[in-house]
Amino acid sequence: MKIAVLDDWTQNAASSADWSRLTPDHQVEIFSDHLVGEALIERLKPYDIIGIMRERSHLSEAVITQLPNLKAIFTPGMHNAAIDLEACRKRGILVSGSPTPAHATAELAMTLIGVLARNIVPNALSMQQGGWQIQAGRDLRGATLGAEVEVLLRARLRLLLNVLLGVVPGAARVGHADGHLHAA
Repeated sequence: MKIAVLDDWTQNAASSADWSRLTPDHQVEIFSDHLVGEALIERLKPYDIIGIMRERSHLSEAVITQLPNLKAIFTPGMHNAAIDLEACRKRGILVSGSPTPAHATAELAMTLIGVLARNIVPNALSMQQGGWQIQAGRDLRGATLGAEVEVLLRARLRLLLNVLLGVVPGAARVGHADGHLHAA
């Protein structure tokens, strides 16, 4: 049985599951690159099971119907908008997800609010280049989540996105005349 694990751009798949429990007749290949269209279909044709780590590769009906060996799809989490569940149901393809903590998104949001309020990114960049702290942070104690956070987000989110997206080669181009981020 051939198993493909897609979209492992953080290269966590090899260590996030106990692959040693599979029998020798199970072949697992983990892909960190991203393919679309015919290239994706050609890659996946020989596989019986597809693991989709993120919502980058879209397993639409157009893709699913061209994968003659596909028997199952698995994904971390219980929701993955990149999988056409109706197309899977029509073909009898099992789709499985794993439980994930419901608080993860809220924790990430609160972390980003703290990063923005304390000017972590500009200060870290300055220190990385041998400088000192360049901006004081804002105290969030007693702050009301909503209007005050919105002001922080509007003022600092563009800088944070530019830095975060800019360090991932090919993830985004910034600084266009229209002032918006554009996918590469």
